[in-house]
Amino acid sequence: MNAEFTEKAVTKKISKWQTACQAFAGTQPEELAAIAALCYKNDDTERGQAVYRQVCRYYPNAEGFFQNVEYRRIGYNEKTGLSGINFDGNIIRKGSVDAVQNYFLALGHAFPDACILAEKTAGIPGHKIEVICKNGEVIGMVTLVLEQSVISENNIKEAALTA
Repeated sequence: MNAEFTEKAVTKKISKWQTACQAFAGTQPEELAAIAALCYKNDDTERGQAVYRQVCRYYPNAEGFFQNVEYRRIGYNEKTGLSGINFDGNIIRKGSVDAVQNYFLALGHAFPDACILAEKTAGIPGHKIEVICKNGEVIGMVTLVLEQSVISENNIKEAALTA
């Protein structure tokens, strides 16, 4: 399945991660930002908090978008590799490209080529892509990039440990 996406959010340096959100065609960037904020709000990882802070800074209304909506947080499932939220009959899941692709296969849905291509393109150390889907359709991707200086420092430490 081919899906076009538009890159609306800019990358900004938050902690040691830079984050970019790409909304797929048919999804308003504000909706993706609000859903991402809700999904990552209670994510205690450094990456999760970096996404949450950037989304809230770039889209100040994102956190309030679902202010009066009751939602249920779905914690990370080690078997599926997914986490997410449920609200108003909507099922939101996020995870790695592989995890969401497997989820789509289980649902019998086609998976966007753009996600696979993005993962192959970003498949270098320090890059992480998470896919966000709503009701069995990909609505966007979040790309996290570890700062180059941190990557270089880690590579030097790894080289010293293996020498």
